[in-house]
Amino acid sequence: GRTSSMQIDWRRRFALKLWCGEKVDTLSSLSKMYQSDCARGVAPPPKPRYASGPTGELSKNTPCILYSLLSLGNRQRADGNMSSIVTPLSHTSSPHDFSYAFHLASALSSMNGATELTCNEMAHLADGYVMQLMHSGFWEWAVYVCLCAGARSKSSPGMHQLH
Repeated sequence: GRTSSMQIDWRRRFALKLWCGEKVDTLSSLSKMYQSDCARGVAPPPKPRYASGPTGELSKNTPCILYSLLSLGNRQRADGNMSSIVTPLSHTSSPHDFSYAFHLASALSSMNGATELTCNEMAHLADGYVMQLMHSGFWEWAVYVCLCAGARSKSSPGMHQLH
């Protein structure tokens, strides 16, 4: 057999399927096909880049953020909600690094209402990022994140039901 260092990673396999495989109409349909290939064991699972190292055990069941973004339209995925996309483990080995996750969630929420986070999920991201900023000494930015998260929750129709 081949050693793991000689195997093609999921990005290259996905790209080969896109460029050289069957014609597909959307990336989400290609994602469904790739997911099927993974289930049959003919394609490598879409793990984050850091997952190949010693810290990769943390992300064992977390798909790479790139794959998740490419699969946004694939409603057949069990983890097709946005909270699984913006988890820190989808892009970093630190489960406590919320910086990128917070900004990505904000950007995705503003572009597509179908991928909205629940108020609790957004609060979890904001709280994690606020704590990270405060620990680093950036309390001014922590206040800004709180204000942004608060303004977003007031404009969310689901939040009014909680009050």
